[in-house]
Amino acid sequence: MPSTTAAFLSFRLGGTDGVSVVTDTWRSALSELGFRTVTVAGAGPVDHVVPGLGLDALDAPSPAELERTLATIDLVVVENLLTIPLNLP
Repeated sequence: MPSTTAAFLSFRLGGTDGVSVVTDTWRSALSELGFRTVTVAGAGPVDHVVPGLGLDALDAPSPAELERTLATIDLVVVENLLTIPLNLP
């Protein structure tokens, strides 16, 4: 049976900031439960970079690109993506 895949979606991941640290904690917990995990963000050392998600993006991300990126994902965990008013698109 294929494993369930969880994606962590944010504006930036992979650093030492709070969002990245909390995301790593959740990734570890879900991995222990048998999930395969991937990261999706506008910046950082992530599995999938989606232009338009970054803090300094001038344009919103393409809905079609987000849909393609998340097409095989079973669970999406959104981390702080809409809480900082720096990327209004």
